[in-house]
Amino acid sequence: MAANIMSLTNRLTGMASGMDTDSLVRSMMQIEQMKYNNQLRSITKIQWKQETMKDIGSDLKTFMNDFTSVIGANTMMKSSNYITFNVAVTGDKASSVTAVGTSDAYAGTTVINSITQLAVASRVESGAKVSKGEMLSESNSTALSELDFANGLDFVGGKISFAINDVEFTFKSTDSLQSVINTVNSSNAGVNMVYSRLTDKISFESKEQGEKSSVKIRNILGNAVGSNSAFGVDEGTCENGKDALLSINGINVKRSSNTFTLDGIAYTLNSTFEASEGSATIKLTQNIETAVDAVKKFVDGYNTIIKKLTDLTSTRKTREQGKYVALTDEEKDSMSEKQIEQWEEIAKIGLFYNDNGITSLISGLRSALYESIEGLGIPPSEIGLRTAAFAKNGEISLDENILRSALTKNPHQVMNVFMQRSSSTDSATAKKENGLLVRINNLMNTYIKGPGDISADSPIVSSLRKESRKIEEMEKKMNAMQEKLYLKYAAMEEAMSKIQSQSNWLASMLPTMSK
Repeated sequence: MAANIMSLTNRLTGMASGMDTDSLVRSMMQIEQMKYNNQLRSITKIQWKQETMKDIGSDLKTFMNDFTSVIGANTMMKSSNYITFNVAVTGDKASSVTAVGTSDAYAGTTVINSITQLAVASRVESGAKVSKGEMLSESNSTALSELDFANGLDFVGGKISFAINDVEFTFKSTDSLQSVINTVNSSNAGVNMVYSRLTDKISFESKEQGEKSSVKIRNILGNAVGSNSAFGVDEGTCENGKDALLSINGINVKRSSNTFTLDGIAYTLNSTFEASEGSATIKLTQNIETAVDAVKKFVDGYNTIIKKLTDLTSTRKTREQGKYVALTDEEKDSMSEKQIEQWEEIAKIGLFYNDNGITSLISGLRSALYESIEGLGIPPSEIGLRTAAFAKNGEISLDENILRSALTKNPHQVMNVFMQRSSSTDSATAKKENGLLVRINNLMNTYIKGPGDISADSPIVSSLRKESRKIEEMEKKMNAMQEKLYLKYAAMEEAMSKIQSQSNWLASMLPTMSK
């Protein structure tokens, strides 16, 4: 912080009068210098507030990214945080199936009586080995024209072309086999192309399983596929997929994939077995502690934010602390770095005492906690989250026993207390219907975009520009005033110099006149 506008001037003065003109001018400019310093202190105070607002915004964004964003490390916007199951698969055929409980599941026992058929994808393969020797080449990076096909690969105009499930592909003779495989597999044809060096065959397999899956082959240019083709794959439609067949709790079930979800249980079928060989029993037990731990982390993060905001708005300077103001550069020159740090720490106290923007945010967050959520009919307090009279300064107190009881009775309701999002376009209705996380997220975003805005067009930045312009005007005024004073003293010096010169001349004439 520039502090002494007088230090900008360096002149030779007082040659005739012997006066310290710089000191005199500086003394006469003291009042203006005090005004200038106070303006600089005002700017520093605004800058301090801006830095603190930036920190607050960063803390709020970190909290939202962590807890109210679906990709946050501790996100509360996933159903698996509230409804989690421990799954145990037992029985003679336990290895034949893998099970996971989703948020739509319920605690209980399910029996897999049999798995008589696994789902299979439609698949077409070379009718015989495709190379003249043991393999086409040792590397898939070999160009198509250099591959050792038993039925030579013919190109038309240096190209081959074919279609898989009506998706057309064209390749040049210089393209590699790996390029062909990658292009087909990453396309919308919905198949996986493989060349196996073990079998020396090329296959096309549908990415979807089940009896409705298909692989449709059509040749266009050259002889990559079709009759007497290099790939050994005929044209036509192959529909040799199969559905999975099993019995669950004595009920026959048919699915097009070995991985599917039924009544909230995600199944993966690993192998077949008949009912006479045994069974697999799946037992789901609700894991309440996972949800409790997630809520505890949320409460800790929330309370950290609230405590910081409350401290900012409730802390004011004492009379003694009021003497600590922003330091000028001259004042800093006489202090150590540690002393400056300690001084400014006290000087920054009370910057946000009773700040309207932050107090409104705190008030809104408190309301979000005790107001009922429309559609659920309960406030967050009924799942163990309490504030106001039950906690200090708006922080949340968590009653784990109430939370565990609520999770046991109705985990979906607990989840909705946090996650429910209104579909209403009416802001007042949406506010009532939104769950706790949505309410908190909206309130924090409103603060960041409103009272906590520090963007180029924000009020605090505009204020900083306005005060900075005042400094520029004050500097111009002080420089002009200072120049005027120096000119006056310069005129005085010139006059005194002339008087002194005349006096010296008269003194030199006196001896002559006396003779």
